[in-house]
Amino acid sequence: MTWPVTLKLDSAAYPLNVVQRTAYSLADTVAIQVALEASQISLTAHPAEVTLTLSPEQAHSLILQHLNDFVLRDPINRETAGWNAIILGRLSPQYARVTPFSFLISAFEMRNTVESNSGLRHSSQRNFQGR
Repeated sequence: MTWPVTLKLDSAAYPLNVVQRTAYSLADTVAIQVALEASQISLTAHPAEVTLTLSPEQAHSLILQHLNDFVLRDPINRETAGWNAIILGRLSPQYARVTPFSFLISAFEMRNTVESNSGLRHSSQRNFQGR
C-alpha cells in the first residue's frame, strides 16, 4: 500500500457526521479528503507532515479504528443526551464550585425527582419508607 490511502465506505454503516469527526480527530496525523458518491463515502488520506513515520497500512488501520470508535459512540451519545442535558442544566453558575460529594447529592436529587415525577420507586425505597 502506498500514499495516498483510499477507503470507500458504505454511508449506511458510516454516517457522514462520523466520517467528519474521524477526519477532524486525525487532522494532526493525516489530512483526509472526504467525497460523497451516491451511497458511498470516499476517503483519501495524505500524511499531514512530510516527516510522518506512519506507514500507509498503519494509517489505514488508524482511520478504521477511529471510524469504528465514533460509529459505536454515536448511539450511546443519542441515548444519554437527555441525561447530559439534565446534568448540564443543573450545573449552572450557582453550581460552579461543585465538589464530588455535592455532585453525588445533586445526582441523587435528580434521580429522585425523575422517579417521583414518573411514579417509579425501587422496592428498596418502598421498604425503607415503610410503604
